[in-house]
Amino acid sequence: MASIYDSYPLDQKIPGFFNGYDSRREMEEANREATERFMEEMFRQDIVKKQRVKAGVPALQRLLEVAPGHHGQAQHIRRFLLSLYNGFEWPMDMRRLRCLDTDLQQAVLAVIELDWCRREVHTYIKDGDDVFQRFWEMESPVIEDD
Repeated sequence: MASIYDSYPLDQKIPGFFNGYDSRREMEEANREATERFMEEMFRQDIVKKQRVKAGVPALQRLLEVAPGHHGQAQHIRRFLLSLYNGFEWPMDMRRLRCLDTDLQQAVLAVIELDWCRREVHTYIKDGDDVFQRFWEMESPVIEDD
């Protein structure tokens, strides 16, 4: 895309040029450097994402093994998973994490990092919606008719 500044030679000072640059060459060099930094950061973020997925998926599997149980830790894990699934309906009380064994606490932290990977946690498992709906039903109060 052409601009009015294209008519100036690369090293000629341009009166009133923007962003503190005196010439097109300075501006283009700064743009190139900024683009390189941006691409390096994108590459770094991709590596971090892969590491989070590599650690997070097994941690999610570990939590899914415990969650169907009928003991206290299972309930806390279901509530945590449901908070990732639908945080408005299932807000997480962080004190629940204190009730978990250390290995389960570490799994929870890994799943939180997995959740930062811009993908819904339930999509990492087969029939994830169905699994989380079962947890939803397990945690919903039973209302009996009089």
